[in-house]
Amino acid sequence: MKKIGMNRGLATATAMALVTCVAVWFVLGGSEKTAVDDPLKVNKGALSKYESTLTYRMVRFDVENGIADIQAANKARVNIGAYFQWVDEQCLQYQQVRDFLLCANQVVGEHFDYEVSEDVSNSYARQRSDCDLNAFLIVDVARMHGFDPYMMYSPGHAFITWTGRDGEVYYLETTKNDNRGKLADINDAFYVRSLDGTYYTRYGADAVLSIYKALVYRLSANKAYIVGLYNALPGNSLVADSYYEYLMIHNRIGPDEIADIIERLKTDPTSETLSLILASWYVEQGDTGRALPPRFCTSDCIWLGIEAWSDYLGYHEQGTRVSDFYGKYLKDLAIFSNYEKAQDFLKSVGLIIAAIFCVLLWFFGRRRGKCVYLILSGSKVRRKR
Repeated sequence: MKKIGMNRGLATATAMALVTCVAVWFVLGGSEKTAVDDPLKVNKGALSKYESTLTYRMVRFDVENGIADIQAANKARVNIGAYFQWVDEQCLQYQQVRDFLLCANQVVGEHFDYEVSEDVSNSYARQRSDCDLNAFLIVDVARMHGFDPYMMYSPGHAFITWTGRDGEVYYLETTKNDNRGKLADINDAFYVRSLDGTYYTRYGADAVLSIYKALVYRLSANKAYIVGLYNALPGNSLVADSYYEYLMIHNRIGPDEIADIIERLKTDPTSETLSLILASWYVEQGDTGRALPPRFCTSDCIWLGIEAWSDYLGYHEQGTRVSDFYGKYLKDLAIFSNYEKAQDFLKSVGLIIAAIFCVLLWFFGRRRGKCVYLILSGSKVRRKR
């Protein structure tokens, strides 16, 4: 009987250790749906047929311009290819473009977590995506199968549009429902209105690639290409934002550029970049009363101000420092950033402590199995007495 008691105690202690370890692993994030370091399962021999797709062309651009290394690019290609093959498996039964796009968006949400992204390669490699990265994938795979959707931009956002067989125009909001998407109503307040022709215009693959190059130019090793891009697309506000930022950084903003910026802001007051350049110009000219913060200021605006303009900004007409305007948001961002860092640190420490605890629990349970068994069955022993 004594030997049996020891075996039961050892089994109980081992089970406790295993259950504890699994619970801690789950709480500390071990349950994420896919390990980001492991590329998705895919028939790698079939990847070459995707070389002409928009997403593969973007990956090549990232590598050529130092935005992503070869390892990240290869992971991105594999994960893009896996996505295309999953859509082939799950969505080909749908003959209506609406049904196919919704299915393709569902597949995105199953394998790519939403995360605000700057470039395609490093994000796809980690199975992360946001509004435009979702749209790149969905439009690519839809066009492979004969459908004809387009990308469309609104200030600070991107989504998909197409014309149905009934002649009606439809829109797909790709980030809703945990990145699984839903049909959109662009009259909703979520979609910021603008008179600028850059927005709410249909774009095909070549135009989207050009806009992508403008949006990621800050990450590129050779940023000078933005000048040629602007000369080719001077009317596109997304390209113009990056172009004028480039001129500002290189001290090439003069009266002619300011006049053009003022005209552009009349049709697109949502441009954070142009508003910040204009505010900086007014401060340098001593006209601090006109150095107003941008009308629409999101995190991009805040970081741009921190990186390039915050040292120049003075007082606006209400007498409040523009730098204080940024300071409020900077404080919030610092708190959020520190919180995220603390979370990561606590997860790492927690996993180490949990591992040590599991080993000790197993060790002492093995050495003192009888005690553990008696403690756990104490109520039963007391009842027998």
